[in-house]
Amino acid sequence: MLIDLRSIPPHGLTARGEEAPAIIDIQDPGAEFYRPIQYELDISLAGNILLVRGRLTTVVRFTCSRCLKKFEGTLEIKNFQVQKEVADPGATIDLTDDIR
Repeated sequence: MLIDLRSIPPHGLTARGEEAPAIIDIQDPGAEFYRPIQYELDISLAGNILLVRGRLTTVVRFTCSRCLKKFEGTLEIKNFQVQKEVADPGATIDLTDDIR
């Protein structure tokens, strides 16, 4: 997920959308990320500090380790928060690793 710092107004912004499940990049046969990761984030820039807060949600398909049946569960991070120091106010910041 990329954030162009130039697109953030002085009062901040709220971003809603989804990212492809491939950004999770987890190779685990017991957990399959196959649905988009939905996000609702408040993004602000205070001086040289980028602050991102919000919620991430997706559905994961799990495989039971005992019976090998598949089942789904919602994965939700209600208090997602990232704070990064930025040197260049015209930069683009990648939050993919933080989401993982």
